Amino acid sequence: MHLTMTQMPPSSPSFARLSDRAVLAVTGPDAASFLQRILSQNVEGMTAGDLRLGLLLTPQGRVMHDLMLWRTDDGFEIETTADRRDDLLKRLMLYKLRADVTITPQPDRHVVAHWNRDTAPDGEQVARDPRLGALGWRQLITAPSDPGDLAAYRQHQMALGVPDLGADLADQPYPLDANLDLLQAIDFHKGCFVGQEVTSRMKRKATLKTRSFACRVTGPTPKVGADIDNAQDLRSGVVTSVLPGWAMTRLRLDRMQDGPLRAGDSQLVPVVPDWLRPHLPTAEIEP
Repeated sequence: MHLTMTQMPPSSPSFARLSDRAVLAVTGPDAASFLQRILSQNVEGMTAGDLRLGLLLTPQGRVMHDLMLWRTDDGFEIETTADRRDDLLKRLMLYKLRADVTITPQPDRHVVAHWNRDTAPDGEQVARDPRLGALGWRQLITAPSDPGDLAAYRQHQMALGVPDLGADLADQPYPLDANLDLLQAIDFHKGCFVGQEVTSRMKRKATLKTRSFACRVTGPTPKVGADIDNAQDLRSGVVTSVLPGWAMTRLRLDRMQDGPLRAGDSQLVPVVPDWLRPHLPTAEIEP
């Protein structure tokens, strides 16, 4: 089976309000030290306006919550998956202990993505997406007047091979299986965080068994959660999200070349983006 490479056609600047994202504020004298001891990301040294991606993992090293961390003058604004915001608030309160922090929902704050542009958009708090430069810019804004084109943003993200922070993490994968180590979500030098032992052990392995890939789909759209089989009828992965003509998947590297890959009546061809290619065994990505 031949894996394809992404080709991004030139396009005009675009934007979308990410309606599936919600915002919390973590403020107070201990805000940075509190987040530093539990999250996968290093927040020390961040200054107002900085943006980094972090994870709150289970003690077993699985992704419980994703967090885009915006540094502010008095703490952090944290954007996360909207339907998981209340659970994140509850988890943070459990870890709070005696830390002098205040954690509050920010229902009037909204997340906007801007892409296909070289310069930052006008307006309030804005930063490059820390995962991948080609994703464009992210912005926190109050009361956006235009929703933009969310479907186009999802297509842009999928074509770049970047897992969605909500849909593709819903089954709580290990972060390395979802490529989050390559998308700047983990600082392996920062010291302890929840789930660090398992995550570091996986990173030190000589070979990793699973990675996430966007796949071109021929035939019907597969169901989320559908098993993926290879030509030898061996289970080779799972579908984690879908768009018209696309599926985001997690695939076993030792089985993905034995194609065609199938999810029910759908045929899937993995796409290898340039940012992922250097991190794969050569045998799995032969042109």
